[in-house]
Amino acid sequence: MNIYHIHNPHMPFWILAYKWLNPRGIVYLKLDIPKYLYEEYKEYLYGKHKFPHYHFRSRFACKVAGNTRKCDIVSVESHELVELVANLLKREVLYIPNGLYNRKAVDGNLKENIIMCAANLEMPIKQIDVLMEAFTRIDPAIGNEWTLILAGAYGKRFKQIYDKFCVDYPDVADKVILTGEIINRNELMNLYEKAKIFVLPSKTENFSLAALEALGNGDFAILSDGVTSKDDLMDRDGMGFIIKSGDVKDCTEKLEKAIKFLQDKDASFYEEISSHTLMRFSWEEILKTLNEKINQVGINEYKNC
Repeated sequence: MNIYHIHNPHMPFWILAYKWLNPRGIVYLKLDIPKYLYEEYKEYLYGKHKFPHYHFRSRFACKVAGNTRKCDIVSVESHELVELVANLLKREVLYIPNGLYNRKAVDGNLKENIIMCAANLEMPIKQIDVLMEAFTRIDPAIGNEWTLILAGAYGKRFKQIYDKFCVDYPDVADKVILTGEIINRNELMNLYEKAKIFVLPSKTENFSLAALEALGNGDFAILSDGVTSKDDLMDRDGMGFIIKSGDVKDCTEKLEKAIKFLQDKDASFYEEISSHTLMRFSWEEILKTLNEKINQVGINEYKNC
């Protein structure tokens, strides 16, 4: 049985029911928690304060963390959290990131002067307004030929932000494009293929599938320090920059730096980012680790029956 997250209070009961019906069954928990949530669990489980001001679901979710011992396999999506969570839960924790399906590297000749972000634009935690403000501050001599594309669903809250932005910055408003929700995967992939720069300014994020897909399509990434998996996604120099969460000035400086950095880069530069990411995050390779662990646990379960 594969369980995602730890936040559902019914999780322990699902595990007990599954084990009762199938004693030799294997329970795999894909934890999927960002760094801030790990800190919250840690403080609740072992700290002096119980955070009475947190809502019931959050407090109960922290209690559920102690029940992960009922799971046969537990994994996290970033190297940074492997040892931390293992020490927290007093058990083995695997590194199993999200992956990409095997395909050819992007054609670098498709790249255009596009900065993009793919996210739920309506969510304040994504801090899209930080990116928009930073875009307006780019030196025109540097970014005049660049377009910002914001891909993702949005509602009234973000529409009001965008409308005000267009009034406040009429000179750049036509360079900031909203696509709305993109349901067609091919359409989204085509956008990743065209973009040169992908920006994720989130306040907090665990493993960003959008950032992974962008890198898989050869985009130069700019990720906030709130993205827990940033060092996993950009494991070597030349793949992107890290910005301070919520810092418009830093975002502006990194955008300008990225544009300058990419000026003399040819198609092969983007193709290398793409092929490197596709190789490191191939589902075929990632799942070998999980498959080996499942087989190991299965043998032990068989011996104990």
